[in-house]
Amino acid sequence: MVFGNASLAVTRVSARAIDLLVGNHGQYEICRCHRVLGKICYSMGETENAIDHFEMALKIASPFEWHNQLSRNHYELAAGPVFQGRQV
Repeated sequence: MVFGNASLAVTRVSARAIDLLVGNHGQYEICRCHRVLGKICYSMGETENAIDHFEMALKIASPFEWHNQLSRNHYELAAGPVFQGRQV
């Protein structure tokens, strides 16, 4: 995979950002990081990890009623397997 190393680097940076933001209560940013990680996992063929990240993002966004994050994460959950050539 051409983007394998880049995807791995972005995954590490996003995971580290989540670790740093947890202490600062940056829930919105954590939500966004989980969405990015989910997209990266889908692109790397790690469907289960992708789903876990999208579900975590939804869990964070729901109590705050962040409609933009809720809709984006629901879309990614539904569209990811389709873009990978899989049926849902």
